[in-house]
This record gives sequence, structure tokens and C-alpha cells, in this order.
Amino acid sequence: MAEPRLAVYNLAQPDVLTLREMIERIAAAAGIAPRLVEASWEEIAAAGIDRSFSPYAGRWVSVLDPARAAGNGASSATRVDDYLPAVVRGLKEHRPSSSHPGYAQRARETALAERLAATAR
Repeated sequence: MAEPRLAVYNLAQPDVLTLREMIERIAAAAGIAPRLVEASWEEIAAAGIDRSFSPYAGRWVSVLDPARAAGNGASSATRVDDYLPAVVRGLKEHRPSSSHPGYAQRARETALAERLAATAR
């Protein structure tokens, strides 16, 4: 008799947000207004910024249907608006002692954003 096939699910959250939407929600949870400047991948590369700065820049993009997992008895994931305020509050109250490696290019990012914002006016 053959073994039954088991379903495997990789769930993070049921809502899929753009980078802009995620930044706006993080800023709202932190009680600040973000100043966003759009840049193309070409402008980012020309500024000497490696794509590793963004979790949205990877090649692997997968959109799974969490309703399918929930319908098959798997645990359901928590929505961004339900968990994000607690995450932001926790990070504000307990700042990490060292910066995340993703901030290594922050000076270049800031310079590019300032240049693009100035030319957009």
C-alpha cells in the first residue's frame, strides 16, 4: 500500500503587500509619516546600491493561497495589521545593540533619495 502524500505549506501571512504598503504600515505603527521617494532599479544600481538592501528585490517570489492551507486543517497565519503594531512597539522599546547588515548601504540610499526628491520638485 502506498504512503499517503502529505501537503506542505510555507505560510507567512495571508496578506501580500507591496513595499510601499509595508513601509506605510510600519510608519503608522511607529506614529510617524514616511517620506517616500520612488527609484527605478536602474537608478539604484547607478548609485552603487546592491539589491540586497531590499527584501522585495530577490528572485524568489511566491504567492500562496493561505485559505487553501486553512481549508486543509493547517494553522492559519496572522494578518499584518494584527501583528505589526506589537513588533514595531517591541523594536522601539528594545532597540537592537547593533545595526542590521541591510543598513550598510544606508548612506548611498539616503543620498539617492535626496537627489531624486530634489529633481522631482
